Amino acid sequence: MAILKFPYGRSYVALDIPRKTLLSVVESKITPSAEDEGEEVGRAIKNPIASPSLNNLVHKGDKIAILVSDITRAIPDNIVAPHVIKTLKEAGVTYDDMEILIANGLHRPASRREMEELLGKEVLEKVAVINHRCKNDENLIDLGKTSFGTNVILNLRAVNADFIVSTGLIEPHFFAGYSGGRKIVMPGIAGKKSVFQNHSYEMIAHPNSRYGILDGNVIYQDGVEAAKIAKLGFIVNVIVNKEHRIAKAFAGDFMKAYRAGVHFLSKFVNIPVSQRVDIVITSNGGYPLDRNIYQTIKGMATAELIVKKGGVIVVMAECLDGLIHKDFFDLLVSVKSSDELLKKIRENEPLNDQWQAQFLAWILNNAEVILMTKGVKHSYIEDMMMMPASTPEEALELALKMTGKEAKIAAIPEGPFIIPTLE
Repeated sequence: MAILKFPYGRSYVALDIPRKTLLSVVESKITPSAEDEGEEVGRAIKNPIASPSLNNLVHKGDKIAILVSDITRAIPDNIVAPHVIKTLKEAGVTYDDMEILIANGLHRPASRREMEELLGKEVLEKVAVINHRCKNDENLIDLGKTSFGTNVILNLRAVNADFIVSTGLIEPHFFAGYSGGRKIVMPGIAGKKSVFQNHSYEMIAHPNSRYGILDGNVIYQDGVEAAKIAKLGFIVNVIVNKEHRIAKAFAGDFMKAYRAGVHFLSKFVNIPVSQRVDIVITSNGGYPLDRNIYQTIKGMATAELIVKKGGVIVVMAECLDGLIHKDFFDLLVSVKSSDELLKKIRENEPLNDQWQAQFLAWILNNAEVILMTKGVKHSYIEDMMMMPASTPEEALELALKMTGKEAKIAAIPEGPFIIPTLE
């Protein structure tokens, strides 16, 4: 037997998999953390890529908007944001002239306790921290359209700032190619209408709107145009390893520094796989990404890359927040099949959370999905056209019953932080 550990919440679950059926374990190449994470962030800020230094871009009296990711991202902003703030202070910007905007996109706002977890108590005490709310029209402004026809409706506080700097996490993303960079603007601080347009059925269905693709990815290109319109001035993006510790930081121009980070990361996460398998067992990368079923579609999308048609995907996710995305649940339970779900989205968009539902429908058209969680009632999982399991062993037993004892299995413990690629 092979004992494998899968991230689950803030810990792990273990599973014994028969070696005769385990074809491959798909893992990222070792990416050691920086010896001193803070020093690595500081090094990147002091040595920007394709940009003047941050303290030469801002001046005393400037109003600065600092954009940070929402609570579902595994970025250690308690390390990154203080270094950004320190650099701004050195340039003469006061705490009163700084404002941190949590780029929630369509996600729920962070609580005060979550803000402290995200940024640290000291930052919270010194700098105003505000949630972006995509439905609050009085705090949004329409700046025109991208070449894709997307209205660039953005947070007014960010637009009115003299300078915008952002932090971010570069990791694989199932339809945006990679997260980070321009994504902090679109969808991060965008209005609801803009996000719906950027995440429309047609944009999601584009063949290049997939893991690991940026060139030709219409969602990425649309986001780049939005970030240019917003005048995103400087980014500090990081790459984290399996332990969610900073391995490398990239700072500077929001396009060139970001692409340098993507190039670095791709060498570690694009992992060749020899063939498709009957069963893929994966996770959603643990906390905070596995907080809910909505986010867990990302782990399923990773597994779908290498599962056989008619195979089984087993995904393990704590789902701490349960059914936090009620619109997503309501959309799924309103239909009886994945084909009906796709038809409903096409004919009735825009619908809340339709992009995640669209991807799940594609996955369910290709494979059965078993969700191992204790965070959501099993009847709800069944209503969403998936099969529930309470333990890893129960999930594996169910998968083997469906495929046969001789089924070939691949394990992707890190889930959506990996891009398995068929050779």
